[in-house]
Amino acid sequence: MNSTRFPELDALRGLAILLMIIFHTSFDLFYFYHYSIPIDSPILVLIGHTSAILFLILVGISLQLKYFKLPNSKTHEYCHAELISASAELTPQILKQVQNDSRPSNSSRLLEGPAFLIFLKKGLQILTFALLITLLTSLLPAGTIYFGILHLIGTATIFTYPFLKFKHLNLFLALAVFATPRIFAFLLTTNYYLPTTPPWLLPLGLFPPRLFMLDYYPIFPWFGFILLGVWLASILYADRQRNFPLLGFFPNFSLTTNLPRRVKAGSQLLATSPLSLLSFLGRHSLPIYLLHQPLILGLLWLLSFFTRSNL
Repeated sequence: MNSTRFPELDALRGLAILLMIIFHTSFDLFYFYHYSIPIDSPILVLIGHTSAILFLILVGISLQLKYFKLPNSKTHEYCHAELISASAELTPQILKQVQNDSRPSNSSRLLEGPAFLIFLKKGLQILTFALLITLLTSLLPAGTIYFGILHLIGTATIFTYPFLKFKHLNLFLALAVFATPRIFAFLLTTNYYLPTTPPWLLPLGLFPPRLFMLDYYPIFPWFGFILLGVWLASILYADRQRNFPLLGFFPNFSLTTNLPRRVKAGSQLLATSPLSLLSFLGRHSLPIYLLHQPLILGLLWLLSFFTRSNL
Protein backbone atom coordinates (compact mmCIF):
# COMPACT_ATOMS: atom_id res chain seq x y z
CA MET A 1 0.00 0.00 0.00
CA ASN A 2 1.16 3.50 -0.67
CA SER A 3 -0.28 4.92 2.51
CA THR A 4 1.51 4.26 5.76
CA ARG A 5 -1.82 4.13 7.62
CA PHE A 6 -4.86 1.91 7.42
CA PRO A 7 -8.05 4.01 7.64
CA GLU A 8 -10.10 1.18 9.13
CA LEU A 9 -7.72 1.00 12.10
CA ASP A 10 -7.95 4.76 12.59
CA ALA A 11 -11.76 4.51 12.46
CA LEU A 12 -11.82 1.74 15.07
CA ARG A 13 -9.44 3.73 17.26
CA GLY A 14 -11.73 6.74 16.85
CA LEU A 15 -14.70 4.61 17.92
CA ALA A 16 -12.78 3.60 21.05
CA ILE A 17 -12.10 7.29 21.75
CA LEU A 18 -15.81 8.12 21.37
CA LEU A 19 -16.85 5.32 23.72
CA MET A 20 -14.20 6.43 26.22
CA ILE A 21 -15.53 10.01 26.20
CA ILE A 22 -19.08 8.77 26.79
CA PHE A 23 -17.98 6.58 29.70
CA HIS A 24 -15.73 9.18 31.32
CA THR A 25 -18.37 11.91 31.03
CA SER A 26 -20.83 9.64 32.86
CA PHE A 27 -18.20 8.79 35.46
CA ASP A 28 -17.26 12.44 36.04
CA LEU A 29 -20.92 13.37 36.58
CA PHE A 30 -21.18 10.55 39.12
CA TYR A 31 -17.83 10.93 40.91
CA PHE A 32 -17.20 14.69 40.89
CA TYR A 33 -20.74 16.10 40.68
CA HIS A 34 -22.59 13.34 42.59
CA TYR A 35 -25.22 12.67 39.95
CA SER A 36 -27.13 9.46 40.55
CA ILE A 37 -25.82 7.79 37.41
CA PRO A 38 -25.65 3.97 37.60
CA ILE A 39 -21.96 3.86 36.75
CA ASP A 40 -21.89 0.09 37.28
CA SER A 41 -24.89 -0.54 35.01
CA PRO A 42 -24.35 -3.19 32.32
CA ILE A 43 -24.52 -0.65 29.48
CA LEU A 44 -21.87 1.68 30.95
CA VAL A 45 -19.64 -1.22 31.94
CA LEU A 46 -19.97 -2.55 28.40
CA ILE A 47 -19.09 0.86 26.92
CA GLY A 48 -16.04 1.22 29.18
CA HIS A 49 -14.73 -2.28 28.58
CA THR A 50 -15.37 -2.16 24.83
CA SER A 51 -13.37 1.06 24.60
CA ALA A 52 -10.44 -0.40 26.56
CA ILE A 53 -10.43 -3.71 24.68
CA LEU A 54 -10.53 -1.95 21.31
CA PHE A 55 -7.65 0.30 22.33
CA LEU A 56 -5.49 -2.58 23.50
CA ILE A 57 -6.13 -4.80 20.48
CA LEU A 58 -5.26 -1.86 18.22
CA VAL A 59 -2.08 -1.26 20.21
CA GLY A 60 -1.05 -4.84 19.46
CA ILE A 61 -1.87 -4.41 15.77
CA SER A 62 0.11 -1.15 15.63
CA LEU A 63 3.14 -2.73 17.30
CA GLN A 64 3.12 -5.58 14.79
CA LEU A 65 2.79 -3.14 11.87
CA LYS A 66 5.72 -1.14 13.23
CA TYR A 67 7.74 -4.37 13.40
CA PHE A 68 6.85 -5.17 9.77
CA LYS A 69 8.15 -1.71 8.85
CA LEU A 70 11.65 -2.39 10.17
CA PRO A 71 14.41 -2.51 7.52
CA ASN A 72 15.25 -6.13 8.39
CA SER A 73 11.64 -7.31 8.25
CA LYS A 74 10.26 -9.70 5.64
CA THR A 75 8.47 -6.82 3.92
CA HIS A 76 11.72 -5.04 3.03
CA GLU A 77 13.40 -8.30 1.98
CA TYR A 78 10.44 -9.10 -0.26
CA CYS A 79 10.44 -5.65 -1.89
CA HIS A 80 14.18 -5.81 -2.47
CA ALA A 81 13.87 -9.24 -4.11
CA GLU A 82 11.02 -8.00 -6.31
CA LEU A 83 13.12 -5.02 -7.41
CA ILE A 84 16.03 -7.26 -8.38
CA SER A 85 13.86 -9.73 -10.27
CA ALA A 86 12.13 -6.94 -12.19
CA SER A 87 15.30 -5.00 -12.99
CA ALA A 88 16.08 -7.16 -16.01
CA GLU A 89 12.93 -5.90 -17.69
CA LEU A 90 13.61 -2.21 -17.04
CA THR A 91 15.64 0.23 -19.03
CA PRO A 92 18.59 1.79 -17.16
CA GLN A 93 16.76 5.12 -16.85
CA ILE A 94 13.61 3.57 -15.39
CA LEU A 95 15.63 1.30 -13.10
CA LYS A 96 17.54 4.30 -11.72
CA GLN A 97 14.26 6.11 -11.02
CA VAL A 98 12.78 3.06 -9.25
CA GLN A 99 15.92 2.71 -7.13
CA ASN A 100 15.73 6.37 -6.16
CA ASP A 101 12.04 6.00 -5.23
CA SER A 102 12.82 2.95 -3.10
CA ARG A 103 15.38 4.74 -0.95
CA PRO A 104 14.30 5.20 2.68
CA SER A 105 12.40 8.37 3.45
CA ASN A 106 13.23 10.55 6.43
CA SER A 107 10.57 8.74 8.48
CA SER A 108 11.91 5.29 7.61
CA ARG A 109 15.45 6.33 8.55
CA LEU A 110 14.16 6.65 12.09
CA LEU A 111 13.79 2.88 12.04
CA GLU A 112 17.46 2.25 11.29
CA GLY A 113 19.70 0.96 14.03
CA PRO A 114 18.90 -1.52 16.83
CA ALA A 115 15.24 -2.37 16.39
CA PHE A 116 14.49 -2.77 20.08
CA LEU A 117 15.56 0.81 20.81
CA ILE A 118 12.68 2.06 18.63
CA PHE A 119 10.14 0.29 20.83
CA LEU A 120 12.02 1.22 24.00
CA LYS A 121 11.97 4.92 23.10
CA LYS A 122 8.27 4.87 22.26
CA GLY A 123 7.41 2.95 25.40
CA LEU A 124 9.35 5.34 27.62
CA GLN A 125 7.60 8.31 26.01
CA ILE A 126 4.20 6.80 26.81
CA LEU A 127 5.30 5.90 30.35
CA THR A 128 6.36 9.52 30.87
CA PHE A 129 2.80 10.64 30.17
CA ALA A 130 1.53 7.81 32.39
CA LEU A 131 3.69 8.96 35.30
CA LEU A 132 2.40 12.50 34.79
CA ILE A 133 -1.14 11.15 35.17
CA THR A 134 -0.06 9.37 38.37
CA LEU A 135 1.35 12.63 39.71
CA LEU A 136 -1.76 14.65 38.85
CA THR A 137 -4.21 12.11 40.26
CA SER A 138 -2.18 11.91 43.48
CA LEU A 139 -3.41 15.44 44.18
CA LEU A 140 -6.99 14.13 44.43
CA PRO A 141 -8.41 13.06 47.79
CA ALA A 142 -8.51 9.46 46.59
CA GLY A 143 -8.16 7.36 43.44
CA THR A 144 -4.50 7.82 42.47
CA ILE A 145 -3.83 6.00 39.19
CA TYR A 146 -0.79 3.81 39.82
CA PHE A 147 -1.15 1.54 36.80
CA GLY A 148 -3.78 2.70 34.34
CA ILE A 149 -4.25 1.91 30.68
CA LEU A 150 -1.45 4.28 29.62
CA HIS A 151 0.97 2.57 32.04
CA LEU A 152 -0.01 -0.77 30.49
CA ILE A 153 0.43 0.47 26.91
CA GLY A 154 3.85 1.96 27.68
CA THR A 155 5.01 -1.21 29.40
CA ALA A 156 3.64 -3.42 26.63
CA THR A 157 5.31 -1.32 23.92
CA ILE A 158 8.65 -2.29 25.44
CA PHE A 159 8.06 -5.87 26.50
CA THR A 160 6.00 -7.03 23.50
CA TYR A 161 9.02 -6.76 21.21
CA PRO A 162 10.30 -10.37 21.70
CA PHE A 163 6.87 -11.70 20.68
CA LEU A 164 6.52 -9.74 17.44
CA LYS A 165 8.45 -12.32 15.43
CA PHE A 166 5.94 -15.02 16.33
CA LYS A 167 2.56 -15.67 14.78
CA HIS A 168 0.14 -18.22 16.22
CA LEU A 169 2.13 -18.52 19.44
CA ASN A 170 0.80 -15.10 20.45
CA LEU A 171 -2.76 -16.42 20.43
CA PHE A 172 -1.84 -19.11 22.98
CA LEU A 173 0.14 -16.61 25.04
CA ALA A 174 -2.90 -14.30 25.06
CA LEU A 175 -5.10 -17.14 26.32
CA ALA A 176 -2.53 -17.88 29.03
CA VAL A 177 -2.54 -14.23 30.13
CA PHE A 178 -6.34 -14.24 30.23
CA ALA A 179 -6.27 -17.36 32.45
CA THR A 180 -3.65 -16.07 34.90
CA PRO A 181 -6.08 -14.05 37.08
CA ARG A 182 -8.02 -17.27 37.65
CA ILE A 183 -4.82 -18.80 39.01
CA PHE A 184 -4.31 -15.76 41.23
CA ALA A 185 -7.88 -16.10 42.47
CA PHE A 186 -7.29 -19.75 43.36
CA LEU A 187 -4.11 -18.92 45.25
CA LEU A 188 -5.77 -16.07 47.11
CA THR A 189 -8.74 -18.18 48.19
CA THR A 190 -6.49 -21.02 49.41
CA ASN A 191 -4.06 -18.71 51.24
CA TYR A 192 -1.06 -19.62 49.06
CA TYR A 193 0.09 -16.03 48.90
CA LEU A 194 2.01 -13.42 50.83
CA PRO A 195 0.10 -12.04 53.83
CA THR A 196 0.75 -8.52 52.54
CA THR A 197 0.74 -7.38 48.93
CA PRO A 198 3.89 -5.41 47.99
CA PRO A 199 3.26 -2.32 45.83
CA TRP A 200 5.41 -3.70 43.00
CA LEU A 201 2.78 -6.40 42.41
CA LEU A 202 0.20 -3.80 41.38
CA PRO A 203 1.09 -4.08 37.66
CA LEU A 204 0.50 -7.84 37.85
CA GLY A 205 -3.06 -7.52 39.15
CA LEU A 206 -2.42 -8.04 42.87
CA PHE A 207 -3.21 -5.10 45.13
CA PRO A 208 -4.04 -4.50 48.79
CA PRO A 209 -7.68 -4.61 49.90
CA ARG A 210 -9.62 -1.36 49.93
CA LEU A 211 -7.21 0.34 47.54
CA PHE A 212 -9.24 2.59 45.21
CA MET A 213 -7.89 3.69 41.82
CA LEU A 214 -9.70 5.74 39.20
CA ASP A 215 -8.12 3.65 36.44
CA TYR A 216 -6.53 0.22 36.76
CA TYR A 217 -5.46 -2.06 33.90
CA PRO A 218 -2.97 -4.64 35.19
CA ILE A 219 -0.86 -6.83 32.92
CA PHE A 220 -3.01 -9.84 33.82
CA PRO A 221 -5.44 -10.12 32.06
CA TRP A 222 -5.33 -6.93 29.93
CA PHE A 223 -1.96 -7.57 28.26
CA GLY A 224 -3.68 -10.54 26.63
CA PHE A 225 -5.67 -8.20 24.38
CA ILE A 226 -2.44 -6.61 23.12
CA LEU A 227 -1.04 -10.04 22.29
CA LEU A 228 -4.34 -10.85 20.59
CA GLY A 229 -3.88 -7.73 18.45
CA VAL A 230 -0.35 -8.81 17.54
CA TRP A 231 -1.70 -12.18 16.43
CA LEU A 232 -4.51 -10.60 14.39
CA ALA A 233 -2.08 -8.24 12.65
CA SER A 234 0.21 -11.14 11.71
CA ILE A 235 -2.73 -12.64 9.80
CA LEU A 236 -4.81 -9.70 8.58
CA TYR A 237 -1.88 -7.37 7.81
CA ALA A 238 0.95 -9.80 7.11
CA ASP A 239 4.04 -7.94 5.89
CA ARG A 240 2.14 -4.67 6.25
CA GLN A 241 -0.34 -5.54 3.51
CA ARG A 242 -4.11 -5.61 4.08
CA ASN A 243 -5.17 -9.16 3.31
CA PHE A 244 -8.94 -8.73 3.40
CA PRO A 245 -11.57 -6.59 1.66
CA LEU A 246 -13.38 -3.90 3.60
CA LEU A 247 -16.76 -5.63 3.33
CA GLY A 248 -19.78 -3.38 3.46
CA PHE A 249 -17.86 -0.12 3.39
CA PHE A 250 -18.36 0.66 -0.28
CA PRO A 251 -21.24 0.47 -2.76
CA ASN A 252 -21.79 -2.17 -5.43
CA PHE A 253 -19.70 -4.74 -3.59
CA SER A 254 -19.31 -8.00 -5.43
CA LEU A 255 -17.30 -11.09 -4.62
CA THR A 256 -16.39 -11.22 -8.30
CA THR A 257 -14.49 -7.94 -7.98
CA ASN A 258 -10.79 -8.62 -7.60
CA LEU A 259 -9.32 -8.13 -4.13
CA PRO A 260 -7.03 -5.12 -4.86
CA ARG A 261 -9.98 -3.15 -6.32
CA ARG A 262 -12.20 -4.01 -3.33
CA VAL A 263 -9.47 -2.99 -0.88
CA LYS A 264 -8.85 0.31 -2.69
CA ALA A 265 -12.57 1.11 -2.89
CA GLY A 266 -13.02 0.47 0.83
CA SER A 267 -10.06 2.69 1.74
CA GLN A 268 -11.36 5.54 -0.42
CA LEU A 269 -14.82 5.40 1.14
CA LEU A 270 -13.41 5.32 4.68
CA ALA A 271 -11.43 8.46 3.85
CA THR A 272 -14.42 10.38 2.46
CA SER A 273 -17.48 9.11 4.37
CA PRO A 274 -18.71 10.23 7.81
CA LEU A 275 -16.37 7.56 9.16
CA SER A 276 -13.58 9.99 8.33
CA LEU A 277 -14.44 11.80 11.59
CA LEU A 278 -13.71 8.62 13.52
CA SER A 279 -10.51 8.24 11.51
CA PHE A 280 -9.50 11.78 12.49
CA LEU A 281 -10.05 10.98 16.17
CA GLY A 282 -8.08 7.77 15.76
CA ARG A 283 -5.11 9.54 14.19
CA HIS A 284 -4.87 11.83 17.22
CA SER A 285 -5.74 9.33 19.94
CA LEU A 286 -2.86 10.08 22.35
CA PRO A 287 -3.36 13.87 22.65
CA ILE A 288 -7.13 13.34 22.84
CA TYR A 289 -6.64 10.81 25.63
CA LEU A 290 -4.39 13.18 27.56
CA LEU A 291 -6.67 16.20 27.15
CA HIS A 292 -10.19 14.77 27.18
CA GLN A 293 -10.63 14.62 30.97
CA PRO A 294 -9.58 18.25 31.63
CA LEU A 295 -11.82 19.33 28.75
CA ILE A 296 -14.79 17.32 29.99
CA LEU A 297 -14.40 18.61 33.55
CA GLY A 298 -13.98 22.17 32.26
CA LEU A 299 -17.13 21.95 30.14
CA LEU A 300 -19.11 20.49 33.02
CA TRP A 301 -17.91 23.31 35.28
CA LEU A 302 -18.89 25.93 32.70
CA LEU A 303 -22.28 24.28 32.28
CA SER A 304 -22.86 24.33 36.03
CA PHE A 305 -21.69 27.95 36.25
CA PHE A 306 -23.91 29.30 33.48
CA THR A 307 -26.98 27.28 34.39
CA ARG A 308 -26.44 27.84 38.13
CA SER A 309 -27.34 24.23 38.68
CA ASN A 310 -25.89 21.85 41.20
CA LEU A 311 -23.81 19.91 38.75
